[in-house]
Amino acid sequence: MLLSAFRAVSLGLCFIPTGISSIIRYYYTKGSSELIKSGAVVKSLDDIEKLNSLSVLCVEKEGAISKNRLEVRGIYARSEELLYKVAALACGQNTTDPAERALMVKATFFDEKISNVYTENKFIENLADSGDTISGALWEVGGDKIYCIKGAPEQILPMCRLSGDALLAAQKRYQDYYESGCTVIAFACVEASSGELDKTIGFSYIFVGFAAFSAPLRDSVSTAVKTCRKAGVRVVMLTEENPSVAVSTGKMIGISTDEVITGAEIERIRQNGAEFDCNANIYAKISPEQKLYIIDRFKKNGEVVAMTGTRPTDAEALDEANIGITISAHSVGSACEAADIVMNDDNFLAIAQTISCARQIHRNIKRAVSLILSGYIGMIVLVIFNLFLSESVILNPPIIALVTMLILPLLAVGYAEGKADMEYGMPPSEFVAERKLNFRFIGKSVLVGVLSGLVAAASYGLNSVNTSNGISCALLTYFCCTAAFAVLGQSDDSPFRTLKIAGNLAKIGIAAAVLAPILLCYIPFVNTSFGLFPINFLALIASLLTGVFPAIVYYFIKRVIRIR
Repeated sequence: MLLSAFRAVSLGLCFIPTGISSIIRYYYTKGSSELIKSGAVVKSLDDIEKLNSLSVLCVEKEGAISKNRLEVRGIYARSEELLYKVAALACGQNTTDPAERALMVKATFFDEKISNVYTENKFIENLADSGDTISGALWEVGGDKIYCIKGAPEQILPMCRLSGDALLAAQKRYQDYYESGCTVIAFACVEASSGELDKTIGFSYIFVGFAAFSAPLRDSVSTAVKTCRKAGVRVVMLTEENPSVAVSTGKMIGISTDEVITGAEIERIRQNGAEFDCNANIYAKISPEQKLYIIDRFKKNGEVVAMTGTRPTDAEALDEANIGITISAHSVGSACEAADIVMNDDNFLAIAQTISCARQIHRNIKRAVSLILSGYIGMIVLVIFNLFLSESVILNPPIIALVTMLILPLLAVGYAEGKADMEYGMPPSEFVAERKLNFRFIGKSVLVGVLSGLVAAASYGLNSVNTSNGISCALLTYFCCTAAFAVLGQSDDSPFRTLKIAGNLAKIGIAAAVLAPILLCYIPFVNTSFGLFPINFLALIASLLTGVFPAIVYYFIKRVIRIR
């Protein structure tokens, strides 16, 4: 008995699964190359694990949801010619603002000589920054000094001389534009012979009109939002635009509009020291500093946050988030440096697909690790029963080396090509990298390992009249049982469909697990080196069926539980 125990301990030293870390590293490395093929460059392998646990995706309306191209959707003015001239003077000749540039392009089509306003009139100076969104300049036009200003309609209209009906008509028109998802810029002017440039409120301006702009939504944005939701990822929209515009866009792409928080509300919450609950999915008219605050609050609530951005002002937010995502075609240097993932495709759907791909990589890792653990547990169970069933060694060093160095690694890497879960929306997953034991994951591995060890021991017991035959039957059953559970691990679909869609690596591993022991039993001289002996055909079929039986029972029980 002591000799058998010593033999079991010696063999048990071979069971330590030292290759798991290498398998995980292989999966992450292969996964990063797969992500590159799909248009996502990951700077660190750890970022793939962060994508696995991602729970909140903060996206900017400008750039991620809408295209980086503004178009003039409407003009509201008594004189379109006057609006273009005042707008040109208020915006300046070298403006870089996309909306202002789009308006100047439209003005050029209206009057190809519109640019002459810069040479025919004399620029004096820009309107002093008063900390709000009103801006403009003072010009000398025909010998008179004219203030030309621009800003949000809510700020410009109260400064203008408008009758009640005209004011109501203008308010209704810009609200209609807001509800259709457009940004609106209003323009006004006034003659002023003196006065400080930042004293705009005291003047009675002439309302010139306003222009409405919109950026086309990116392709498949609504599909991407649904994909993220199925993956358990909450999509949060951050925008510098008006709340009405944000709500309209949210409705179009499928983001909940039940609650909208503005930058002004965030400031009040911060000043009063109130609790920020992070329940809203839309944050409008927010500043870059407030983006940092929102991300920080999400993180303190235990969320794993990703942030998208391409502009220099987005760099800090990208760095603050757990995962920063930028788009190479539109990203500036600081944003690209701060980001963890660089996307080659500016389609928002590509980000959702990257999340799904990362989660698929993680599920494949879980399956590979589970298979390795169950394989070792099955051998340990077989060794324990070996102490009571026979004084002969069922698992000798050559067999253990074959299992640990060839069969289990082949079966484990076979999951690397699996993509079956991506067809079902990638629901939330439990993660291997959590700093706590996942008892469900461990329990499943132990159950499968114990089943494979027990059926192998049972196969040995049924054929123990002839010890040599018993050893061969036990190992055939163990190998076949391990291969059968490897098939079930490819996906939750039926085994036949699973085998059909399995990659070449998976098919090679499964074939090796089934054929290797059969060949070793019947190849002369080689079989004796592995402690195996030829068995009759009936015993061979019985051993293989015994190995498959636990996997069949497990599959049907799992389906019955799921149906209920």
